[in-house]
Amino acid sequence: MGNPEPSLRDLSPEELELLHRRLAEKRKGSSPPTAKNPIRRRRDDLPLQLSAGQRRIWLMGQMDPSGHAFNVAAGLRLRGPLALDALRGALQRVVARHEALRLRFRDSGSVPAMVVQDAEAVALPVEDLSSEAEPER
Repeated sequence: MGNPEPSLRDLSPEELELLHRRLAEKRKGSSPPTAKNPIRRRRDDLPLQLSAGQRRIWLMGQMDPSGHAFNVAAGLRLRGPLALDALRGALQRVVARHEALRLRFRDSGSVPAMVVQDAEAVALPVEDLSSEAEPER
């Protein structure tokens, strides 16, 4: 069986030229963010609608509030001295910069909405296992 997905290699030279022209025309109407054309901040006074995937996650949370299906646990092994204040500060700056890390779902009647929380202090629990034997670390 062949690949059902079209490929640029399958295009004739005429079709390829037409594609290039159409893409160039499309780019004329929009330009990448620059100092003259910055990315505009979203308006804080407008509600944020959920995407289809976010609505599914919200619905699963309504059906099983104690569920942890979308939590991802990870462990890190750090060797050497740890600049804990620098690590906390870096994590705080990442959370402050990216609203997606501060989004929460709010049930506003029949339609869920997203709320961006303020950037507050991020908890970074640390457990020093250096005094433990190697197999228990």
